[in-house]
Amino acid sequence: MNYLNGIICCLTMPDNSVPAQSAVNLARGSEWRKWDLHVHTPASGLNNRFPKLPGGAPDWESYVQKLESLTDVPVLGITDYFSIEGYRKLQEFRGKDRIKNIELLLPNIELRLNTFAGGNSGARRINYHVIFSNELTADEIENHFLSQLRFAYESAPDDGSASWILNRVNLEALGAKLKKEQSTFQGSDYEIGCMNATIDPSSIKELLRGKANLFRGKYLIIVEDSSALVWHGQDHHTRKLLLQGAHAIFSANPRTIRWARGQDDLSVEAYVAEFKSLKPCLHGSDAHNLETICIPAEKRFCWIKADKTFEGLKQVLYEPGDRIFIGDTPPGVKNDYQVIESVFVDSPGWFCSDRIPLNKDLVAIIGGRGSGKSALAEVIAFSGGSRFFIGDEDITDSFLFKSSKRSSANPTPITGAKITLKWRDGNESSVAIGSALKHQLTDEKVKYLPQKFVERLCDPENNQQLEEEIERVIFQRIDKTDRHDASDFRELRDTATKAITLRKDQIKKEIRSLNQSVSDLTVRIALRPSKVGELASRRVELETLK
Repeated sequence: MNYLNGIICCLTMPDNSVPAQSAVNLARGSEWRKWDLHVHTPASGLNNRFPKLPGGAPDWESYVQKLESLTDVPVLGITDYFSIEGYRKLQEFRGKDRIKNIELLLPNIELRLNTFAGGNSGARRINYHVIFSNELTADEIENHFLSQLRFAYESAPDDGSASWILNRVNLEALGAKLKKEQSTFQGSDYEIGCMNATIDPSSIKELLRGKANLFRGKYLIIVEDSSALVWHGQDHHTRKLLLQGAHAIFSANPRTIRWARGQDDLSVEAYVAEFKSLKPCLHGSDAHNLETICIPAEKRFCWIKADKTFEGLKQVLYEPGDRIFIGDTPPGVKNDYQVIESVFVDSPGWFCSDRIPLNKDLVAIIGGRGSGKSALAEVIAFSGGSRFFIGDEDITDSFLFKSSKRSSANPTPITGAKITLKWRDGNESSVAIGSALKHQLTDEKVKYLPQKFVERLCDPENNQQLEEEIERVIFQRIDKTDRHDASDFRELRDTATKAITLRKDQIKKEIRSLNQSVSDLTVRIALRPSKVGELASRRVELETLK
């Protein structure tokens, strides 16, 4: 059953949308969707296993066709090492009306830091990812970020270190130099250069802050899981600084996810004090070939509940526990037959001519005064079989009652309109608004609590009624197997707390007994001075008698 109190979905109603004759742009709101923010391209300089053409050039057409075959991942983070070229190439394809199934492409620059994790055995570099907003162009990222970074080319005892600008030509030069000096290096000059070039993380943040007029609010720094750095040892401060300087972590480890939300050995307050903010854990396929694009290991998909925008992605920073989930399926899966997909009101002059999309998670209808919030809630309640429109409730203050009366201001009453609810399982249910404003439905699929009803319940005089209504709603949400044959919430509560109640009564008796003992002892103690005086008098009398 769906519950309405002027609430049904995360839907923004435009001002003066009712009555309306033309279609309006209504957003369904935040929903759980798969995001893969770590997908490499044929332009990647490392571990590149994407198809190539006979001459050795990247086979971009095969790559684009693979992306176009995706059906359930609307957002991709296009990732390359030290480069924006893969993202630039895909933007060219989109300019040719390709890859339209992917609603959002975000540039993700992967940078290797001058920090090792894992010790001598299996040591590896820690990587930083900078995900930029799609509002920035590839040229802006290239000219104002990548071309401003520098990597150490060589060093000398007396002359210090020579640093070179980060670009493909210089990376190839580094690779050629290292291959000449070390014969074990195999691969292209560019690959060897990308393998060995490193960036100081502080220089990355300093550059982004220095270009705040361009980059402020348009990038996220994500550090790959640094758990290999020993926390109780010499890596402690290094790991702390990396986490403090990052917005999020790339990790699908359940323990890391809990820890980064302040749900493990550190509380939320202690975690924020140590690392400046909670860190949402993102995940991606880290695809380096066509076969693994958007297929992460162990089906650990990254589900994000947000609009498919960079601003939507930023919401996970503020609600890491509610906006992001790593797993096979998103949380809170509901039965399709209980979820309203959309509502359509066939009543020219009152509602828009398109279906109004609804969110599967009941959140809220928001909008200005007179924008149609109550109207939408009521037509859903009416067509969903709410008992409010079948009993003896006073509906004179409702939208349907007012809109059904013909007047000079309302020459076309809403009576006769047909309301159609489409459910997520594909079924549709329709009902017409008759002059009596009462439906003939027997199945109450939507429970409607009008505003005045809620106001009446919230009155201090009606506390008992409010509690009963809340308990009834809670009881209906409890699985039948967990109700222990109880007929209502209070009976279930009495059954579940019976042992606690008995123990509480025993403790009360013990407390009363102890209180009586204390009272008796207090009286006896109060008599002590008189008893001491009486004892002294008796001793004098005894001496006199002797």
